[in-house]
Amino acid sequence: MPILSNPEWLDSRLIRRFQWTGILAEGKKSHTNKVPCHSDLEKKFADFLDGAKDVTRYLKNERFGFSVTYYEHNRPRQFYPDFIVLVRGDNGKETMWLAETKGEMRTNVPLKNGSAEQWCEKMSTTKYGQWRYLFAQQIKLESALIKGTNTFATLAAALAG
Repeated sequence: MPILSNPEWLDSRLIRRFQWTGILAEGKKSHTNKVPCHSDLEKKFADFLDGAKDVTRYLKNERFGFSVTYYEHNRPRQFYPDFIVLVRGDNGKETMWLAETKGEMRTNVPLKNGSAEQWCEKMSTTKYGQWRYLFAQQIKLESALIKGTNTFATLAAALAG
């Protein structure tokens, strides 16, 4: 269960064999001070999360194994959302978000998105609080960031429209 809690900050230098030869973002609000990213889009999103006023902390779902099951051609498959984000609203209420960044759209993306949304709905009925899903398609994400979006809430609203 990907519940973010204490410690809120881990120094990746203390993690045994933290090795990543790809793109790194500076993790100011992340579980590690270096955030492993597979693409410039993931780095851009991590940088946004670090600067977003309402983001308390986030986890890059890299090598943690958290997945959501979806079905493609009646066969179970695993979807690994890119980020898990804790957002605090203006009212002080916290919401956990599964967040997926996507540049290239493939045919199974709607299946993954639907499963992630359903997972969040089910989790929201448990003792683990409110859960939501954010799908950040590259063109929409970059457009919102160019317009100066500086909170997760405004980004979520921009991406939903």
